[in-house]
Amino acid sequence: MPRVRRSVPSTEKVIFLSDLHFPHHDPAAISLVLSFIRWFEPEYVYIIGDLLDFYALSSFSKDPNRTLELQKELDMAREFLTVLRRACPDAEIFFREGNHEDRLQRYLKAHPEIFNLRALTMDSLLNLTELNIHHYGYREDLFHKGFCVEHGDVVRKKSAYTAAAMLEKRVKSGITGHTHRLGVHYRSLRDQTLVWYENGCLCQTKPDYIIGAPDWQQGFTIGHWIESSQRFVLDQICITNQKIFYQGVLFKL
Repeated sequence: MPRVRRSVPSTEKVIFLSDLHFPHHDPAAISLVLSFIRWFEPEYVYIIGDLLDFYALSSFSKDPNRTLELQKELDMAREFLTVLRRACPDAEIFFREGNHEDRLQRYLKAHPEIFNLRALTMDSLLNLTELNIHHYGYREDLFHKGFCVEHGDVVRKKSAYTAAAMLEKRVKSGITGHTHRLGVHYRSLRDQTLVWYENGCLCQTKPDYIIGAPDWQQGFTIGHWIESSQRFVLDQICITNQKIFYQGVLFKL
């Protein structure tokens, strides 16, 4: 008979959010997530990119009706971060930029005369210091106890295919957003098992700027890390029909 350990080690709760894409976010999905966070009470919150869309700064051809929304999306993102901080006042919150936030850096580099203006830093635009939110750039390394936390720079055709590609690329366990899909891929290497997660999205899944319905899933990932250890268990939570169901608890509008 296998031995059963009855004492449960102390764990730290972590939640990963990504791809809100203000102003193309889904208010219903975000409301559900904030309710979940108040219930879950995480010690760590990671926003892993594309909080903002920055459409106006894109190098692509633009719809004139969407180019004047930059201040609007900044206001929306700042309000979300403020409400998030209230929902978990004691948590450590990390914001790592995605490729859409990187549009700001690329724009500023193309206009060096304003590149060094402090008012145009991400910290200033989103009040990150005031909200006590740690900020990481798109190309900076970020780990949670050895677990890679990044936005991602790979996209494959189907759910979990990108997770497999990222695991192949990093040869570490980790998580990315970017694809707007949920998925998980495992790989065993000699004496260790590695895993990579795709984190889903909290933006609209049928945006008006895409013809047809893309293969996206709304959701997020939560984890429990054993304190003073790199051991963890992660669960992916899919938002379906404006509902979250987890451990017997139903969250709905």
